[in-house]
Amino acid sequence: MATDHAQPALLTDEDVAEQLKVPTTWVAVAARRGLIGSRKIGRYRRFLQEDVDAYLEQNRTIAANPLALSRRSTAALNRQRRT
Repeated sequence: MATDHAQPALLTDEDVAEQLKVPTTWVAVAARRGLIGSRKIGRYRRFLQEDVDAYLEQNRTIAANPLALSRRSTAALNRQRRT
């Protein structure tokens, strides 16, 4: 009886580009530079969802002060400090 090992889905550069909302050329360059993990299958490059998720996590930016994102918020903070 053979066991059924689920293989992770392989994503194309088009799939990754659609997820990240970037051109496919950007995905290809990022993969060649090692920014996004990928696998070469013959002359084709494929990605795992976990590689895309890891890239997003590594490149996540968090505002030090979320209120400092707009001029209105900064002005409101300044008014609060004066009172």
